[in-house]
Amino acid sequence: MMSMLDVKRAYKALFLAEDGTLNEHAKIIMDDLRSFCRADSSTAVMSPATKCIDPLASMLAEGRREAFMRIDQMVHLPDRVLTDTDD
Repeated sequence: MMSMLDVKRAYKALFLAEDGTLNEHAKIIMDDLRSFCRADSSTAVMSPATKCIDPLASMLAEGRREAFMRIDQMVHLPDRVLTDTDD
């Protein structure tokens, strides 16, 4: 089983350029995911039928947002925060 440090390093290898910034493909992906996952907006979803907040659609949107935040955090998390023993 891989350690959290190994996982974090894999995210960095995939998304970051040599200088530590997002590589060109990662910028495109993160911009797309930021929009799709509602990273910068509310995850409350209004039902067009009832005009009320739809709790199931809102939970789905929050799950997407959580996945985006995981990627973003792993890419930008400094190595010193995790050790090989973290799981």
